[in-house]
Amino acid sequence: RASEIAQDLGSVSACTDITGFGLIGHALEMIKDSETGFIIDSHALPIIDGTKELAMEGFLPGGLYRNKKFYLPHTEIVASADEFAVECLFDPQTSGGLFISLPLKQAQEMLRVLQDEGFTGVAIVGSVTDNNAGRIKII
Repeated sequence: RASEIAQDLGSVSACTDITGFGLIGHALEMIKDSETGFIIDSHALPIIDGTKELAMEGFLPGGLYRNKKFYLPHTEIVASADEFAVECLFDPQTSGGLFISLPLKQAQEMLRVLQDEGFTGVAIVGSVTDNNAGRIKII
């Protein structure tokens, strides 16, 4: 349904489902070979309840470390970023949520429609920038 809503709103620049490469890997694929970069707000990321507790108990997939090693050189993490949320960006355990790039006005409208339809865990998590082409800044 989310993809249908995005299509109805128009102006989608890019879209990907998030799977084993984590949000960060798929976001980097979206800007690969482009003149744009992303700014991702670690404080805006929707994180499933109980995730932090499981991580603290040691339930972390090996793929998180592989993703982090591979994608970290393409990122800049500011000191004020939410450390746990940053780790979640590299987590390969995501399952098909959509990461959609569209103008802010349409993104706000899409968020409203999704929430009105009962979707949870939806958020505007960042923005496209002309700075840092092909890179992601995590704030």
